[in-house]
Amino acid sequence: STEASTINMLLPEAGTLKNFFQQPFTAPTAGSYAHTIREGAVGSIADTSLSCVEATTGNGICSDTSHTASVTAGDLFDWAVAPSSPTGGRGPVMGLDLVPSTSGNFDFFYNNQSTVTNNATRYGYLNGIGVQNATESVMQSVVPISMTISSFTAYDTTPPGAGQSVTYTLRQNGADTALTCTVSGASATTCTATGGVAFAAGDTIDYKIVTSASSSNLGDIMISTVGNTSGAAGPSTGAQIRLFGGHVIIRGGHIYIQ
Repeated sequence: STEASTINMLLPEAGTLKNFFQQPFTAPTAGSYAHTIREGAVGSIADTSLSCVEATTGNGICSDTSHTASVTAGDLFDWAVAPSSPTGGRGPVMGLDLVPSTSGNFDFFYNNQSTVTNNATRYGYLNGIGVQNATESVMQSVVPISMTISSFTAYDTTPPGAGQSVTYTLRQNGADTALTCTVSGASATTCTATGGVAFAAGDTIDYKIVTSASSSNLGDIMISTVGNTSGAAGPSTGAQIRLFGGHVIIRGGHIYIQ
């Protein structure tokens, strides 16, 4: 049966997914695995045309550089694998490019993999997959170049509850910035903060997550961030973000999640 990734990523802005590559640690000796990128609004994720079939030769590498998929801000995306009588193989990693619609933008993705209880203050990474922490210093990243954070979107699969809330705040050098948003009530699950916060090389950056006294326990929190190295105007050419399943590394003009 088809297996979908247990880790979704939240898209903070519109753009295009393209250049899908997949490589297993070991290729199957018989049969195959079909790999597909899925994307869509919350509760409506569906297959895109980005797909490839893992081969029994060439280390099992497959790719799709012919198709693209348009994405919308607030959508989720993940990766599905469908086996067809395979023998051996598995342990795949995947990658693809995300080109934001706004020239010069680049995005960061954080997915929390543990529960945030009520009446708590926790901190999360700017980018990566990991567990939130009550100690801010272990969640901070160092900004490698001057850049501007123009917005972020936060999402959790569980609403805070009637009369309850969770507040997300971008932090700079251990202090709150003006970029903050709050999810409140029994049905809301997402919020977006907009503005512009300038970071210098060497600054620290992270997120603060504050839950109200009786909020629901929050689990699959996602925070996705839009940055630009030249402020609102952006460079003359669009930045590409290279996405892989796992940890996030910033290198050059690309973001690698591997």
